[in-house]
Amino acid sequence: MTKSFALIFLFLLSAKYQAQSSAELRLTRQGQIDSLVTFIQNNQIAQLAQRVRYPLKRPNPVPDIQNAAEFIRYYPTLMDSNFRSSLIKQTYTPENTIERHGNIGLLNGKIWLDEEGWIISFNHHSPQELALQMKLHEAIKAKIHSSVSTWKENILVCQNKKFLIRIDRLENNELRYCSWSKNKTISDPPDLILFQGKEEFQGTMGGVNYVFSNGDWTYSLDQVQMAESIENLGLFLRLYRDDELVLNSQMEEIK
Repeated sequence: MTKSFALIFLFLLSAKYQAQSSAELRLTRQGQIDSLVTFIQNNQIAQLAQRVRYPLKRPNPVPDIQNAAEFIRYYPTLMDSNFRSSLIKQTYTPENTIERHGNIGLLNGKIWLDEEGWIISFNHHSPQELALQMKLHEAIKAKIHSSVSTWKENILVCQNKKFLIRIDRLENNELRYCSWSKNKTISDPPDLILFQGKEEFQGTMGGVNYVFSNGDWTYSLDQVQMAESIENLGLFLRLYRDDELVLNSQMEEIK
């Protein structure tokens, strides 16, 4: 066998293997999707709840779904009838599903599944959920200090042992940072209010930084999704003075 013939043979063998692998992957993916659709079609909520990676994030200030029991209780609000109908009627093909880092998105990313076919993200918001979100927003606005009682969208609420922090998107799409000492409540005037924040996305895996300037100081809330160790994953408040790191504190995200 000449060297050139051997190279051609290996190329054809590799192409055949890749085609087989691609076909097998499509069958696996279709099976995962069909299984979830069957659960929804037959109203098998308990079985569907076992195919979710928790917590399942919901829009602020709606509480995240922490476990299967909460999923089952929240299901009528999560999955309205029109959305269930769209999921069931859709024929899923490689052409109409989104693939990203081994995950797939159905209905233009309304639902995301991981490599094992488990639900990892649910981006549809039913009319019932939007109504609940508005009700909770109004309840918070009735409590919070009047100086910061207006916003378009709440991005983040977090705390550590010393601070409670909110980041809101205002009607003009500007980001606002509000901070209270833990001995205060949101009914008190914030200790610090910063505007004109920058939203910096870190790659395609969901990491994002919210950065605010205050003279020589820079306040950065960093949501780290990829790191070399578990200790470096999560949400961190990082405070810099003239680019020197003064504070690095892990935060707890709350609603």
